[in-house]
Amino acid sequence: MDLKQEIRTVAEQCRWRGLVKSSLWLVGQMRGMTDEGGREQGAVIWMEGKGPLGGVEPKVGAKYLLAKAALDGGEYLRAWHALEDCVTTSKVLFLRCYCRYLAGEEKKKMHIASGEDQDNVINPYCEEVLCELTSALPDAPPDPYILWLKGVVSRCLNRREPAVNFFIASVKLQPLLWASWQELLALGETLKGVEVAPKKHWITTLATAKHHAQMHQWDKAVELLVPLGLQLGKAPQVLQDIATARRHLRQWKKSKEVFEYLLDLHPYRFEGIVEYSNVLFITRKTHLAELCQLARRAFAVARYRPETCMVLADYHSACERHDKAYTYYQRAIKLDPIVCKDSHVLMGHEAIELKQTGVAIVAYQKAAEAKYLPENSEATKKHIGSGWYGLGMAYELLRLPCLTLHHYLRAVQQPSVAADQQPFWGGIAAMCEEMGMLDEAVRCTNRRVSTADTILHLARLARKQGNMPAAADWYQMYLKAAGDKPNDTNQEALLVVALNGYHQVKDAIANGLPFDEYLKETCRSAKEACDAITMYGPSVETLQHNTKQSPHTSFAPQQIYDTAEETGAALTKIMLQHNISDVAMGAVASEAVVGGKDTPGTRKLF
Repeated sequence: MDLKQEIRTVAEQCRWRGLVKSSLWLVGQMRGMTDEGGREQGAVIWMEGKGPLGGVEPKVGAKYLLAKAALDGGEYLRAWHALEDCVTTSKVLFLRCYCRYLAGEEKKKMHIASGEDQDNVINPYCEEVLCELTSALPDAPPDPYILWLKGVVSRCLNRREPAVNFFIASVKLQPLLWASWQELLALGETLKGVEVAPKKHWITTLATAKHHAQMHQWDKAVELLVPLGLQLGKAPQVLQDIATARRHLRQWKKSKEVFEYLLDLHPYRFEGIVEYSNVLFITRKTHLAELCQLARRAFAVARYRPETCMVLADYHSACERHDKAYTYYQRAIKLDPIVCKDSHVLMGHEAIELKQTGVAIVAYQKAAEAKYLPENSEATKKHIGSGWYGLGMAYELLRLPCLTLHHYLRAVQQPSVAADQQPFWGGIAAMCEEMGMLDEAVRCTNRRVSTADTILHLARLARKQGNMPAAADWYQMYLKAAGDKPNDTNQEALLVVALNGYHQVKDAIANGLPFDEYLKETCRSAKEACDAITMYGPSVETLQHNTKQSPHTSFAPQQIYDTAEETGAALTKIMLQHNISDVAMGAVASEAVVGGKDTPGTRKLF
């Protein structure tokens, strides 16, 4: 073996073993060594598909090796310069342009780190790279990798439509090029790529599942991911996506089981460990020991990784050591702001726990700015929304309702899914109610998921507006959702239903309307509601607070009981006058007419 061949062989062995600097040094010594015919000696063994440089012209073999070694070592301009005067093929063109694009990205990061505004900093080489990619090899067949690079450069130049077209063409030629799928996911155009890719290919199923996950349609994502996991076996990324989807579906036990299985398969894999830590943090009452074990495990493997800092912060927060949790979240964001993009929001939460509202506001403001995250991605928009919502919470603690409402509204302006905006609309509704804008409060509350608490809130808002029929309808829905347990809140609901029925009957009598079956049924149902209140008598809360307002209702408990007795007596008198049996026949009809005078003892309530 001659000198040149020996250098090439050892350089390749070093590169495949990860000795990047040694490989770069060796290939640098080989530059310029040619045989008698002017061709780089030893290049032929890597041609004609026999080695990693299959498809590269023999005259550029050593130059390509030098460029690839420089790229692996992070010397992007050196790699670009090594191929600048080479014969242009598809692989040479890709590597040359890709290295120059990466060099521009490095310069862009340096300008941002020096304090320049991110919005005004661009990659200085994008225009030249795109021009070269477009003009070179006009007669060559389309290459999926070059199409991907064209799309990336077009995206950096804010040319969205051409970028999407390049990515779609790339996945059409090479469906397994996951880099193009990731770009389509970031641009929200995944389904366009699915339309042109092979229909029954597993990669289209995975891309569709990723799209559903991005749109927070977690049930649909699980339906696609579970069969795909069975098809691919123990694919770690699919298992992680299944566990993450189940976490968002609040299936904590199933999510924990999948994460544990994944950790057993790959004990030194850090991808997904932050999501697993989040599951253990949410279920910390029963799984604090597992969270402690995970934190110790991550610390023992790589204590300075950003994921380790996130896990340690979650553990300290679960143990209510909020100062240490804040420190670890701060360290994580310094190590990797992309992976730990939620750290600023979590730092704000910890500062709130430490009663440092000013520090929390600063952290939430940085989260809302999100200067360190990719632009126009769904994850970035959701992160910005969380930052604005955190600012709203901080100003709510400072009792500044106008600022609170402003920041809550900024949060919902971020285009995320309604399921993630539930706390946003709840906060907006609370601020509107506090500021006396009851109509707006009702509209915001209606946008939340229908739960017993939401229905109760709507009932109380309707009562504040003086809309008793609507309040009675909402209270009846609340009773169906919450059950018939004897407590002050249920007695409040029963009282409003009884008073509404009583006023309907009294107004009908005053207006001379015939006492038909509808009024008889209304009278019976109202009497039943009064009897249900008086049957249980004053609750324990009533005995404790007497005439004070209960912490669980908007009424004074003793008034509920007294008013129910008086209203029940008035309804009994009406039933006797009209020969109505006290046997109930069903629920109150939904349509009602309201009016008339108040029942004795009810003026203080309404």
